[in-house]
Amino acid sequence: MVSAVSSSTMSSSKHFTNKIITIRLDESNFLLWKQQILFAIESLRLVSHVDGTISIPAQVVVIEKGERVLNLDYAFYKQEDSALCSRLLSSIIPSILSSLVGCKTALDIWEKLQQAFFNFFNYQAHAFALLFEKSKEKGSKYE
Repeated sequence: MVSAVSSSTMSSSKHFTNKIITIRLDESNFLLWKQQILFAIESLRLVSHVDGTISIPAQVVVIEKGERVLNLDYAFYKQEDSALCSRLLSSIIPSILSSLVGCKTALDIWEKLQQAFFNFFNYQAHAFALLFEKSKEKGSKYE
């Protein structure tokens, strides 16, 4: 049997507007952007779309007489995920957007951003450590 979804549940993704996100993600504000985005996602009860805990329903179900039909649970999941993808992408500057081409789900986008900025922060920390070591070797006035 194909499951039905109530209209009150279906409307949840319509309330996600960019008005609650006051900044766009750029190379310098990932943690601030992430905090705002996560609060917005949590308010809509869509965290499972970005933390990997959502169980994606089967796209098609078999009903009586072996007939295959679209699973309404999958359609609802796809609607929510697509709305979330749209909102995430619209809160990111174009130069970062290009690195997200090919992402198909909100989880894909989220994981790619997390990895990119994790690598960026590691690079910055390493560069800072090298700079600090160099300044110690030269007898910096901050010792």
